[in-house]
Amino acid sequence: MKKITLAVFYLFCLAASAQAPAIKWQHTYGGIGYDSATSIQTTQDGGYILAAGWFGNVCGSGNGSTNGAAIKIDGSGKLQWHTCFELPGFDYPLSIQNVPNGGYIMLSVTDWNAYDFVLDPHVMKISNAGTVEWSQLYSNFFAFGVMNMNYFDTVPRGSIQNTPDGGYIVAGSKDYDFYNYPYSTDCAIIKLSSSGTIQWQSTVGGDNDEFASSIQSTPDGNYIFAGGSNSNNGIFSDNHGLTDFVVVKINNTGNVLWKKCFGGSNNEIASSIQVTPDGGYIVAGYTNSNNGNVSGNHGNMDAWIVKINPIGDIMWQRCLGGSGADNANFIQTTTDGGYIVAGYTRSNDGNVSGNHGEMDGWVVKLDTNGNIKWQKCLGGNANDDIRSIHATADEGYILAGSTFSKDGDVTSNNGESDIWVVKLDPENLSTASFNSSNIRLHPNPVNDFLHFSEELQTIVIFNINSQKIIQASNVKKIDLSELPAGMYFIKTESNAGNITVSKILKN
Repeated sequence: MKKITLAVFYLFCLAASAQAPAIKWQHTYGGIGYDSATSIQTTQDGGYILAAGWFGNVCGSGNGSTNGAAIKIDGSGKLQWHTCFELPGFDYPLSIQNVPNGGYIMLSVTDWNAYDFVLDPHVMKISNAGTVEWSQLYSNFFAFGVMNMNYFDTVPRGSIQNTPDGGYIVAGSKDYDFYNYPYSTDCAIIKLSSSGTIQWQSTVGGDNDEFASSIQSTPDGNYIFAGGSNSNNGIFSDNHGLTDFVVVKINNTGNVLWKKCFGGSNNEIASSIQVTPDGGYIVAGYTNSNNGNVSGNHGNMDAWIVKINPIGDIMWQRCLGGSGADNANFIQTTTDGGYIVAGYTRSNDGNVSGNHGEMDGWVVKLDTNGNIKWQKCLGGNANDDIRSIHATADEGYILAGSTFSKDGDVTSNNGESDIWVVKLDPENLSTASFNSSNIRLHPNPVNDFLHFSEELQTIVIFNINSQKIIQASNVKKIDLSELPAGMYFIKTESNAGNITVSKILKN
């Protein structure tokens, strides 16, 4: 049997304690209105890019509405540039991603016809300097980003991701019969070329309401998306109650491979899905149930985390929260095989401690089996929310959302709600334990060639999103000069069958 040496991939598990990391810095951005961030990513220059909604007095007129904006900040949170997208109605940002060949791709939802409440997707390609390279509005979706035009379940949802062919995949919702009551939406998936041309689109749903909130490419060249459904017929005939988590795998032309409904007798909505290193998936959102697939609910509404295997069967589930309303907006895999969850909490009991006021941003670190390692409330005495979180090269985390506070963890506020970005310190500042097996690698950090202490049978390099980017066989060194700067993980297997997973930093 092969020996598996769990090095830095399980670094946090080797830490002496499970204390929540401290705040390294935090900044607010905004004007006198309602400003918020929905998505943040690390950038190759060590900074960050945000998708955010800025009110009219910051971004311009736009009829005084919220305008979508891409905001670039440096590694210490200093504003470098912002690009606003001023349309007649509101333009609400949903998702932003780095593009592999440079620049950023951003998705928003807009009522571009000025408050007729016809909601369509809007995609923009932005250069590294903030210049709009192209912008496309895709009409006739009518209800993109929402589950039902009769109500908004908190905020619109949707997702955009890069695809292996250099294009993009978009997830949201579509209403085919918008002008006839009652409204009814389906999950909508749009495949775009690198220039924004629609290559195909697919809808998935039953007789009632569905939407897709999050989508990812899968290692086999297909796609997985998650969202919500309150249908109990058609493809979603196994609904458990009101609204269920839905997870759907589709092929690379949009045809359904399999689907799953998860939930209980009340409402569940999934906000985020990620591919996990074992080939399965992790899904995050909220639940109001305590039956069916759901157990352990602490109160009225809990954050709900569901781990499923590669064919969609539940491996485990966890309710996180207290007696108040708690929600998971985003989940990401971490380098130790666990997960980092971001959302909000109105509790100060159960799993939650340290709430500053009415509603705090909430970050929870889970181990590989869904057990809480630490949790941290962030905010002041008003309403605060974390919508996005990512690991950073120093082993810490970057968080983005909104704040109405101006006390506690929040040092300033420019108006009603501000965009809020928080940098957390590393969980473990040590870099001395990167390799604990007989396989050695150097230098680390690396500029070009990474050398190994022996010839290796195979090496595989993953980015921080657990995506495989390099694989090689029978090597004693490898050229990483073309690899963008940042943090990566390398899995090595020796000729003797010893496997090591280590962290490397690329300058």
